[in-house]
Amino acid sequence: MRIRRTILLMLALSVLLSAFLSSCSREGGDVPEDTADTPADSADPGATDEPAGKVFYVSGKGSDENPGTAEEPLASFSGAVKAVRDYKAENGLPEGGIEVVFAAGRYAIDSQTVFTATDSGDKGRPVVYRAENG
Repeated sequence: MRIRRTILLMLALSVLLSAFLSSCSREGGDVPEDTADTPADSADPGATDEPAGKVFYVSGKGSDENPGTAEEPLASFSGAVKAVRDYKAENGLPEGGIEVVFAAGRYAIDSQTVFTATDSGDKGRPVVYRAENG
């Protein structure tokens, strides 16, 4: 149970960090005035309803040697972060951004992950880590 809470906390923090870094890069480091008093649960102004340009899937039954497709998912949080970084380095950030979808299950965190501005998305091209529906 403790590991599950840690993973959920890390995912939530990565989403918040991504949104913060994205807004800082767009606005030169300051919090935009029009969002300074916006509640945390309001819609992300950089988000889009368009499907992601690239989706990586993660499952406890996968392998970090897999390409991250629905049929051949990755196995870990660190494998997903590496896949996103490698994809962005090779292809850039696609229209619609990148989405990482975690299947239900338990995921061991074997090392610390530090997100930097290079892990962030852009307006209309977010990088999103989320749990699978249901």
